[in-house]
Amino acid sequence: MTDANPDPSENKGPNSLFSLGHQFLSALQNLPKEVRIFALVVLVFAGPFAYFIATGSSDERRVALYAVIFFIAAAILFAFFLAFAISRGTKTAVKEQLRDKIILEAPKQSADTSNGKPTKYEYDVFFSAQMASQDDAVRKEYNAQVINIVDAVKQTCQFTAFYAGYKRDHASDDDLPAIALRDNVHRMRASQYFILIYTQYEPTSALIELGMALGLGKPSVWFVKKGVRLPYLMRGYQAGGSNGLPPIKLYEIESLDDISNKIKLHGTALFEN
Repeated sequence: MTDANPDPSENKGPNSLFSLGHQFLSALQNLPKEVRIFALVVLVFAGPFAYFIATGSSDERRVALYAVIFFIAAAILFAFFLAFAISRGTKTAVKEQLRDKIILEAPKQSADTSNGKPTKYEYDVFFSAQMASQDDAVRKEYNAQVINIVDAVKQTCQFTAFYAGYKRDHASDDDLPAIALRDNVHRMRASQYFILIYTQYEPTSALIELGMALGLGKPSVWFVKKGVRLPYLMRGYQAGGSNGLPPIKLYEIESLDDISNKIKLHGTALFEN
C-alpha cells in the first residue's frame, strides 16, 4: 500500500529542485530590478550546490550546505559594504553640492544653474533698502527716491536691476515673509552685483539680504549715510576681496540724492574692484 499523504520532506530530487527554483524566480518578479539581478547572481552560484543538497550523498549534501551558507553570508556582507559605499558617496556628493548652493538655487527660467552656480544672470544688480522698516507716512516718498536710484543705474550703467519696492508703498502691499524670503533668495542668486542702501541703524531685512550676498560671493556696493552706526561685522568691510570674501565697496552719503549723483558721475566704475 502507498501512503496517501507522503511526507513532503521526502520529495527530493531534480523535480523538487526545479519547482523550488521556479517559485524563487516567481517571487523575484515583485522586487526592484537591481534586487532581482543581485538575487539571480546568488541563485546562479548557489544552484550547483543546491543540486548536490537535493541529490547527493549525505557527505555531499553536508559540504554543499556549508558552501551555500558561506556563499549567502559572503553575498550579504558584500551587499552591506556596497550599500555603505554608495551611501557614503551620496553623502559626499550632497555635501559638495551644498557648498555651492545656499538655501535655494536660482529658478531655471531665470538663470543657468549648471553646477549650482548661475552663469547667466537675470539681473545685473540686486537692490536692498530699508523699505519695510519705514512708516507708511514716509514709505511712499522713500520708495520713490530709491526707485530713482534704480533708474539711474539702469540708464547710466545699462544694467538690469531688481528692487522689491516697486508698487510696495504700504505695508499691506508686502508679500508674506516666507514668500518674500524664498523669492529674494532666488533673485539674489540670479543677480551679479548687490547694492545696499543703509540710512539708519535698525533691525532690517536688508541686513539679511546683505548676509546672503556675502554667502553667495556677490561683489557688493554699500551706500551708508554718514554718521550712521554700522553693525559690528559690517565695520570689517575692508576685508572684502580677500580670504574668500567678495569685493565690498562702501560709499558714505549725505542723502539718497547723493547716490543718484554718484551713479551718474561714475557709472560702472562704482562696481570695479
